Amino acid sequence: MNKISRKGFLKIAAAAAMSGVTAGALAACNTASSSSAAPAASGAAGTYIPGTYEGTAEGISSTVKVTMTFSDSAVTDVVVDTSGETASYGAAAADQLREQLMAAGSAEIDGVSGSTITSDAVMKAAKSCYAQAKGEATVTSVQLPTGDENDWLGKEPDIDEAAITETVDTDILIVGAGNGGMGAAAYAAAHGLNFRVIEQNGNVQDTRHWVGAVDGFGAQAQGIKMDRAKLLSEISRYASGKCDQRVVKTWINESGEMIEFIRS
Repeated sequence: MNKISRKGFLKIAAAAAMSGVTAGALAACNTASSSSAAPAASGAAGTYIPGTYEGTAEGISSTVKVTMTFSDSAVTDVVVDTSGETASYGAAAADQLREQLMAAGSAEIDGVSGSTITSDAVMKAAKSCYAQAKGEATVTSVQLPTGDENDWLGKEPDIDEAAITETVDTDILIVGAGNGGMGAAAYAAAHGLNFRVIEQNGNVQDTRHWVGAVDGFGAQAQGIKMDRAKLLSEISRYASGKCDQRVVKTWINESGEMIEFIRS
């Protein structure tokens, strides 16, 4: 039996599943301040695409950077890096500027007296973060949670022993025979793995007759190269932030390879 890593197996399944549901979307933010502050003002749920975004702007003597973390309705953390500014003025203003951004719930803050240029740069950088989080601008840098690698299956369900009618030994159990499940099954079969596919319906439905892939053979033939950061931003905006960007990024990075596997 051929050996394959869990990560290698899962990426083909995620890419296959995302390809079926995302093709339509293709057409269509360190001496940094991170001290605690008052809770940020919040808005309606779904206002922002959850994630951490970076914005930069030119200060009086350096590039000022603001990093903002958003839930779907509020700013949950702000880091202001003004370490390259004048030591007793702009560089010393980072804590106050961070507190103002946390309290304001927007990029419009009073700034710090004596550090006008640095304050303006912080506001400009924060505006960039807000625009990215609202899906109004291309994401330039986003940090996403990676999750606990040892807890990828989640909590084990409680199953009544009396409900178990049969026990089957298998190396891989594929739940669902949709695009992702059947793609995973094909990949497992090609690598000689012992697997089972389970499906709640009485029969396996036809997979979709169209799929989407990033930088696949069709795009390559036409000399088209996708802007992957812009695509991630657009799909997140299209979904109103109600998507797991880790899964979207897996599709963006792996779908071209997945299409080549299916073709082979």
